[in-house]
Amino acid sequence: ALSKRRWPTIVNGSEPGGHNGTNDWSKNDLPGSWTPAGISESVVRSSRHMLVDVPVLNGFCMFIKREVVDAVGLMDDIAFPYGFGEENDFAMRTKRMGYELKVFEGGYIWHHKSKSYGDNTRRSLSS
Repeated sequence: ALSKRRWPTIVNGSEPGGHNGTNDWSKNDLPGSWTPAGISESVVRSSRHMLVDVPVLNGFCMFIKREVVDAVGLMDDIAFPYGFGEENDFAMRTKRMGYELKVFEGGYIWHHKSKSYGDNTRRSLSS
């Protein structure tokens, strides 16, 4: 990302979220004997280590160049005082400024969803 002017905002693309058939898009348990370390090793072995273009970013783990913060500003803690959704706003502002949004598909970071708020608060913030 440091070598590409228009690739200043990158997020790691892995987390346990996704639709799990229960109308709760937030969490999926790891199946059977899977572990975060085992998944990480598999991802590293099988990845082509590519950056993939995306329209918006989920902000649990982001690499953001100082250049972007200087051009776009910080995440908006006034409009998003609970720290929920501000990364989507930041990504859309970044995109409007002409920067590209990328996901690195060659790594894995385990994201413990709902640890900051708990399930009930997260659900109310996302509704």
